[in-house]
Amino acid sequence: MSFRHPDKPIVYPDERGNPGAMLYRFMFTVQEPWLAIIRLHQDDDACTSPVVSASVRDQVLNRVLDDGALAGDHPSSPGR
Repeated sequence: MSFRHPDKPIVYPDERGNPGAMLYRFMFTVQEPWLAIIRLHQDDDACTSPVVSASVRDQVLNRVLDDGALAGDHPSSPGR
């Protein structure tokens, strides 16, 4: 990976509406075609995992992408 975004926390509702929390980060490939990898890290078993729940996965990914964290972060972005 040529670029790694620092870990950021995210809080999300699980299937029952209870709060869940995890860390995420973006990683980008070194060359074209540019790929972004989103790493989700959850170590609290009390929270519903996005791996086992499509609705939780949708919540987490939508929030991560809406966060704007990708804007201008890639090394090939203007100004980098």
